[in-house]
Amino acid sequence: MSKPFMRGVTYAQDMVRLYQFPRNAHIPNLSPFCLKLETFLRHAGIKHEAICSIENWKKGKEGKFPWIELNGQPYHDSDFIMQKLTNHFKLDHLEADLTDEQKGTTRAVMKMVEQSLFETALYNRLMENLETSLAVGRVKIPMKSLLMPFVKYFIHRKIHTRMEGVGLGRHTREEIYSIAKTDVKALSQLLGDKQFFFGDKPHNIDIIVWSVLAESYYMPWDNMIKGYVKDSKNLDGFMGRMKQHFWPDWEEITAKPKKNAQNKEDRGAS
Repeated sequence: MSKPFMRGVTYAQDMVRLYQFPRNAHIPNLSPFCLKLETFLRHAGIKHEAICSIENWKKGKEGKFPWIELNGQPYHDSDFIMQKLTNHFKLDHLEADLTDEQKGTTRAVMKMVEQSLFETALYNRLMENLETSLAVGRVKIPMKSLLMPFVKYFIHRKIHTRMEGVGLGRHTREEIYSIAKTDVKALSQLLGDKQFFFGDKPHNIDIIVWSVLAESYYMPWDNMIKGYVKDSKNLDGFMGRMKQHFWPDWEEITAKPKKNAQNKEDRGAS
């Protein structure tokens, strides 16, 4: 047994403890970065334990989710974590069949979806569907009718500041939606008539794209990105294939999110 980063916690050697946001009734995790990392763990067949509790949010070094603990050491940022796990568990074989061009495409697509597309989805979610988003996230606001205007003002101000920082804040609503539509179209063109982006089996690029699209696609209300994906029939089918491939227990997890706040999984590639 290793000495844990968090006191009172012990676990088996090479057991990854994944700290992330709570489960949700519509999707295993509302954060695309948490969803990406947990899906990667399933893809790699890494033995892990998902700790889905907001209590651990600030306990990580960067003060945000997701983060992991591996053999007593904490690691942060989903991209760095994936690289750490790839090195530690010697997972280079997962991408070994890709050409240098495909590996370069993976990097380029990751930046597009996790920066451009993610930010437009965040705009749609928190600037135009805030109350519904809060309800889906099970955020309880006492005296809602009195506090909601202040909550809206605070969140909208933070999102606007964030948008200014990444450049989107200088665009109109129509321009922001145009950026999202162009990004989704590019993904549809890249996927073409293939089952997955690089053929008949999933790779990291599929996990990255699916996780960002999932945060809009599986929401219980109509939104711009969900509509763009459904209009792109090949992407619509891709979303279903990824869910079926990596999350056969989706219905169980989302049906009882509180019960599944903590779960362990054995090593065994999907």
